[in-house]
Amino acid sequence: MARRRRDIDSGLMYQTSFYSQRAGDYMATGVVSLTVQASCLEAVDAMRAQGASSIVVIDSIGRPVGIVTEQDVLRKVTFHLGEDTPITHVMSSPLRSIGEDDLLFQGIARMRRHALRHMPVLNGRGRAIGVLHLHDALAAATGRLMGHVEAMSQARSIEGLSRLKEAQIKVALESVEDGEDLSRVQRLLCAINNDIYHQVVELCMEDMAADDWGEPPINFEVVVMGSGGRGESFLGPDQDNGLILDDYPDSDHDRIDRWFYEFACRMTASLDAIGFPFCKGHVMATNPLWRKSVSQWRDQIAFWVQQRKPKTMLLCDIFFDFSCVYGSGIMTGRLRDSVTEAVQHPGFLGALCLADQSHDVGLDWLGRLESESEPGPNKGKLNLKMLGILPIVGSSRLMSLREGIRESGTVARLNALFEKDVISRDEHAELVSAVGLLTDLLLGQQLRDVVGDKPVTKHVDPRGLSRLDREHLKEAFKNIRSFRAKVRSELTGTLIG
Repeated sequence: MARRRRDIDSGLMYQTSFYSQRAGDYMATGVVSLTVQASCLEAVDAMRAQGASSIVVIDSIGRPVGIVTEQDVLRKVTFHLGEDTPITHVMSSPLRSIGEDDLLFQGIARMRRHALRHMPVLNGRGRAIGVLHLHDALAAATGRLMGHVEAMSQARSIEGLSRLKEAQIKVALESVEDGEDLSRVQRLLCAINNDIYHQVVELCMEDMAADDWGEPPINFEVVVMGSGGRGESFLGPDQDNGLILDDYPDSDHDRIDRWFYEFACRMTASLDAIGFPFCKGHVMATNPLWRKSVSQWRDQIAFWVQQRKPKTMLLCDIFFDFSCVYGSGIMTGRLRDSVTEAVQHPGFLGALCLADQSHDVGLDWLGRLESESEPGPNKGKLNLKMLGILPIVGSSRLMSLREGIRESGTVARLNALFEKDVISRDEHAELVSAVGLLTDLLLGQQLRDVVGDKPVTKHVDPRGLSRLDREHLKEAFKNIRSFRAKVRSELTGTLIG
């Protein structure tokens, strides 16, 4: 089986670059799979013929539901079960997997946490495209990095996850000290947040089973929205989460929703205790607005698209940046397809664009940096999130929705827009550079706030920047403003006045 690996054999890997390596870069490709109808004999024959150490078991539509490894064959099949025994009797299920774009260290932590040697790697459609082998992944990790991985592996309690959340800052600071790019540090922070979410879900399900609530009545996925959904969180994000449930009969609603409401209460309370504050706007799975089946979500999205009121526009703005942090991601992908189709309703994107115009950049009419003038701790400072990040995020989202682009990250959206010739090479370079600069300035400020034992802020004092950085920031704002004008012109036929 071919292996997509970089620098494993040579061992030439810088320490902090390990934190930016994707699981997909280290997986064994050429997945060997069998359907749930296969027998143990067929599994053994397939493993022998392909020289594979594991087989992914898939259902009738190709979704992975279990895995059979060499150890399963030795412990369960040989001398114990007949060769005609269904493969489902020996496979490990429910399946633990990782996304191809998830970070490698997450896969190592998850495998060590659950004593696994093999873990299927899934694409965005929830299909197995490779297998991550623990011995390959460990070859990439040495020294203090394994200490951080071990912390993630062993944090099997709310107290342990709280310590992991606190250690997250230390990991970020160490990465910066070693010269890591701040955009990669941001991705690392989001990856740790997602892993904490994953562990919280598992702990809550275990606690509910122990309290006689039983197993989940249907399949479900946990999603995060906003900056977390884009993979662009800064320090101290609050909770923006929801549940996507498999469809079920209306007659079962009370029984099923009772279980998931209890689960949502436990999950959000645990996250708050760990260091993810409750969302003040109640964008959490405890709110039935953010806890729905796939069909209910589709109906909700259709309603929002047709209403076009300020409140529903705000809800769309929150929801449209969503990604899966627990589950196979299949239902999340289906919902993404539904959103992409629904927003093509005539006039909707134009209405969403007009609602988004409140987020202008931090320049006054003379092209100078526009700092806050009101008395207080932020006087003379720039709110980079409100005056820089949100304008580029919103405009990139709008154009991506129009073009049917599935990505939720801002840079990934800009890349896709360039590939579709929606923006030019120069526009792409300018906007990606602007995102990088804003990330560097804001995350850098927040890390300095932590080191100085100050409240983490979204504000940056331009007087503390170098002259060159101030000029670059002005240029970034101008490029974002120009892009916003283009988006508004194309979606509404009007220009920003």
